Amino acid sequence: MITTNVTVGYFFVTAKDPVGPWSDPIWVNIQGIDPSFFFETDRVYIQYANLKAIWQVVMNRQTGALLSELTIITKGSGGRDVEGPHLYRKGQFYYLLTAEGGTRKGHIITIRR
Repeated sequence: MITTNVTVGYFFVTAKDPVGPWSDPIWVNIQGIDPSFFFETDRVYIQYANLKAIWQVVMNRQTGALLSELTIITKGSGGRDVEGPHLYRKGQFYYLLTAEGGTRKGHIITIRR
């Protein structure tokens, strides 16, 4: 599980079973909100938001060290505050689900292939 401590940054914890026991926090040196993991073969990707864009980076699953450059993967579809990214793969295609507009009028959900 990965989450945000808004005053410090991201950390993740692991467990073999959801009831625990859970590992100690492993800190990841990126800033933003709404991090999510995407696992593919031996790589772990983090998608996260800074409200202006959705970013992606490859991470070492044992140490939290960043293994690639931070890359913008979308700036959204023109709505306000792009956030809440989740990346999925179905067959040969990748899908990126995001929210825009925050928690106010005009909130939208988008999915990109």
